[in-house]
Amino acid sequence: MSNMLDSVSRVENNKEVIDGNLKLIIYTDAWSVRFTWMYTENGIDYQTKGLQMLFQSNILTLMTDGYFQYTIGNANLAISRDQAIDVAKTTLKP
Repeated sequence: MSNMLDSVSRVENNKEVIDGNLKLIIYTDAWSVRFTWMYTENGIDYQTKGLQMLFQSNILTLMTDGYFQYTIGNANLAISRDQAIDVAKTTLKP
């Protein structure tokens, strides 16, 4: 996936890069850039079997992982909701 990004020299709307059975499509508008990788076979794109990242103002605001490559959270993390909020507030202080 990262090699496909490396092959893109300029971000353009509806830019497609295909490498074997993996397709990358880049969508852009005035406010965001969306990178969508998906499995493709015999001209059929399987969007649910893929990875999608949406950046707004250079911040990752959405990530959808149909490959289930990434784990969100940690089952061994013992922190309460209030503690998590305190950590977030402390981290965001200027």
